[in-house]
Amino acid sequence: MLPRERVFAALEHREPDRVPWGEHFIDYNVFEDILGRETLVHAKMRETQALWDGRRDEVVEHYKRDIPELTRALEMDIVPVYGVPAKGHRPEPMEKLDDVTYRDKWGNLYRISSTTHDLMFYRRNEANLADYVAPTVEGIQKEIDNLADASPEDPNDSRWDLVHHVVKEMKDTHFVMLLGPDLSFPTFGPTEEESWMSLLLYPEVCEKLAEWSGLRLVREVEFQAKLGVDAIMPCGDLGSSTGLMASPEIYRRMVYPWHKAHAEAAHRAGLKIMKH
Repeated sequence: MLPRERVFAALEHREPDRVPWGEHFIDYNVFEDILGRETLVHAKMRETQALWDGRRDEVVEHYKRDIPELTRALEMDIVPVYGVPAKGHRPEPMEKLDDVTYRDKWGNLYRISSTTHDLMFYRRNEANLADYVAPTVEGIQKEIDNLADASPEDPNDSRWDLVHHVVKEMKDTHFVMLLGPDLSFPTFGPTEEESWMSLLLYPEVCEKLAEWSGLRLVREVEFQAKLGVDAIMPCGDLGSSTGLMASPEIYRRMVYPWHKAHAEAAHRAGLKIMKH
C-alpha cells in the first residue's frame, strides 16, 4: 500500500498492510539528526530570531524542503502542514535584557526555556491589568453578527505556500493533514487564575465566546477544503497528563456541540478530522 492508501484504510475501518504513522509536530533537533543539516523548522528561538531579522522566505523554504524529506526518511504516512508567515512578514523584535530574557512593548517579560529553547511568556507587567476590559454577551454577539459579512480567506495567500507545495509534491502518495485552529475551554480574564474562574462566575459570557469561536471554525472548513488537504487537525488543548482543564460537564455544555458541528462540516466538505 502507498502511505496515503494505508491511512484511508485505517480511518475507514479497513485493514491496512501495517499501522499508519504520522506526527503532527517534530522539533528541529530531530530534523537535524536525521537529515544531517541545520534547519529552521520548529527551531524555537532560532526561528523567532530569523523572522525578527526579516528572513521569512528562508524560514518557509526550510519548511518546504525539510518536512517532505523527513517524512520520507522516517517512512511516515501522514505529512503535517501549517500556515506560515505571509510574504513580507517581519515582527517587531523584543528588547533583549540579557542572554535569555526579553521584554515586549507592553512591558511583559519572556525567557528562553532551557528545556524547549522556545521564547516563552515569563512575567506579566501588572501595570497593564487595570486596562483590561472584559467581554460582554452583547459585544460578542456583535462579533458574531459581523462574521456573516467577513470576506472568506484567500486560499492563494502566501500564508499557504507550504500547504500548496506539499499538496503538489506529496498528495499522490501521502496523506496530507492541515493543523488548524480549535475551540478549547472558552475562558477570559486578565490573569490565568481569573480566566479559569470565569467558566463558573460568568458562564453566559463563556458560552457566547464558545459560540463565536465555534462559528468561525465551521466557517473556515470550506476554505480549508480548497487547499487540497485530506484532513484537518484542530489543535486545541482540553487537558494534560493529569486530567481535563475543566469539568466534563462544562465541556459537554460549552465545547462539545461546536466540536460536533465542526466535525460534521468537515465531513460534508470531504475532509477527515483528526482531533489533537
